[in-house]
Amino acid sequence: MTDDLDALVSEDDNSDSTPDLDFNFSLDDSPEEEPADEEETFQRATSTTITTNVTTVDLEKEKFNAFLSILKLLKSSCKDLTIKEGKISQLNDKKSLIFVIDLTSILGNESFMISGIEKRLEILEPFGNQNVDVFLDLAPDGYTFRDSISQIHMVAPIQQYIHDNNEFLEPEQVDSKLSPDISRRIFTMTFGKILLQRLFQYAKSLAANVVRIQFNGDTAKFQVQALDSARSTIIDLATLEDELDDTSIDGLITPFANQAFLNFLNAGIEEVDLEMYHRLGDSNSAMLKITSSLAWGGDDGGEIPITINALGPFTSEDE
Repeated sequence: MTDDLDALVSEDDNSDSTPDLDFNFSLDDSPEEEPADEEETFQRATSTTITTNVTTVDLEKEKFNAFLSILKLLKSSCKDLTIKEGKISQLNDKKSLIFVIDLTSILGNESFMISGIEKRLEILEPFGNQNVDVFLDLAPDGYTFRDSISQIHMVAPIQQYIHDNNEFLEPEQVDSKLSPDISRRIFTMTFGKILLQRLFQYAKSLAANVVRIQFNGDTAKFQVQALDSARSTIIDLATLEDELDDTSIDGLITPFANQAFLNFLNAGIEEVDLEMYHRLGDSNSAMLKITSSLAWGGDDGGEIPITINALGPFTSEDE
């Protein structure tokens, strides 16, 4: 299912209450732009470069495989990756999702950038497949993943060639772009393995790139609809009854990008929690917060908290 899933999902900051418009409702599922040529993207080290300031991170096999899972979660949405003090906080390439991921349990407070996530993942996967302990050496001019046999040297990308939307967002920037009205929550719900896998299959079969949430009184239906001209098929994926915190949006529909849900399956995560909120300063849209965590190392390990945020407009059936 992983290959099919990859194909399906391949996607002025200020702190006042006005939503930041540099974050949108893009729901198209056309492929993301191709990564820049490596000749442009990477700063070339010369043979005379001598690096003395090196920090080493011990990525025992469980930590390393967790790191690979995060790259798998991001690869269909983001060309590049910025990790700052062990955390990810960035838009996807289409500026329709915001990822907030805490990697400090495996990386500590280290900072580095990865350009071309998908290609880097392909290079690193043999370490994961062979279940070996890996060390990550971080230096100003690049970084090295190594085990007891092989070393993979990657030159640090130049900041100017990192995709503009993949730069690190500070917490206040995230709040500005999302602008959730915490006092006006619409609902909470959990999507488990069954719903996520059905969503994947229905979205694939119907070539649908959104999940529609249809509100009717105190009921919310999660729907997947065919994108053919006649909209010939519509599937009620799940129904939330008598559990809405806000019934003022009766008769409206809110679409959210499938990618917000399906990226979790890429990482092997099979349960997510949903929270939907009205937005401050914008009565025509809502914010969907999808959270989960990736556990590593069993009882002696830790976990990686993951949040994917999306925006959706309120529309009527006739629009």
